[in-house]
Amino acid sequence: MFEAMDESSIEITLNSLLSTRLGAVTHLTTEAKQMTLDLANLDGQIRNSWCP
Repeated sequence: MFEAMDESSIEITLNSLLSTRLGAVTHLTTEAKQMTLDLANLDGQIRNSWCP
């Protein structure tokens, strides 16, 4: 894949791939944080309904 590309093109391609992966990781991290908050909220609601 990289044989016909010059060094600059390879660098741009790798930077693009890295940026895409970083964006995906950031998105997943945000999703995980929100899920953690949702679970904590749900846990609190369950505890309040069972142990008033």
